[in-house]
Amino acid sequence: MILAAFAALSLASCSPQAYVMYLQTRQPSDSGVDMDGKTMSIVYLENGTGRDSLYNNCVADGLASGLEKEYFNSEAAVDLFSIVTKDDYSSKDSLARLLLDMDVDIVFLLDRPEFADNVSASGKTKVTSHLYVYDSMDRKDRVCDLNASYNLTSVDVNDAVFAKEAQKVGAAFSKKFINTWTDESFCLLYYDGTKWTNALVYANDLEWDKAADIWLGLAADSKSPVARSCAAYNLALACYMQKEYSLALEWLAQSDKLNPLSVSKDLRKRIQDKM
Repeated sequence: MILAAFAALSLASCSPQAYVMYLQTRQPSDSGVDMDGKTMSIVYLENGTGRDSLYNNCVADGLASGLEKEYFNSEAAVDLFSIVTKDDYSSKDSLARLLLDMDVDIVFLLDRPEFADNVSASGKTKVTSHLYVYDSMDRKDRVCDLNASYNLTSVDVNDAVFAKEAQKVGAAFSKKFINTWTDESFCLLYYDGTKWTNALVYANDLEWDKAADIWLGLAADSKSPVARSCAAYNLALACYMQKEYSLALEWLAQSDKLNPLSVSKDLRKRIQDKM
């Protein structure tokens, strides 16, 4: 997440103040699959013919390169595996078994390509690709299914051009899994005082662990139940930012018990949307 701006707003006289953070946050890709921070592998199926093998190998390579560029700083991190088979591996159970065998969070399955029987006068042939994606951490527990058809130079006309174009097909697939960014605002609560200010400074630098250490003390030691509630709310936000969603809900419950806060409703919905 990238910090964009801050603003301080008074809630009411003699009350805690709201520190509004404007952040750019990463959202799931157009495919709906959340790729951030996850391990992944690509499996491609073959019929055992040279054309199928060359095509799917190049598509898988282009897909892996696109994913590695976006999520791994272009370092080699996405393993490729091929299976020569006529069996159907597209079911959720089959994909789950592949995922467990490879010990990754997400598995991509590139099914056997479908080639048109004819070659056009310009040397092009139509190829249809089917890509299935299963994310073990997706709470919807679903298989993402993408299909695409392209007119490529026939391998019999120019195998080098055919391979290059197949890589571009993989690169096009990878763009479906690139996360988008959106602007969001988040509210922190604070009082006058060195500890509250220092915690906001750490939040400003996105050092949530250091900010949380201060809020833990304030949640335990503040004399006012409202102040302890505010510190507990801030801890919930810190947990949310670090993807500790269950713990975030626990801190919100503690905040509600001490003194219900109007800002908790929005944060609770955001947490629940992530779970």
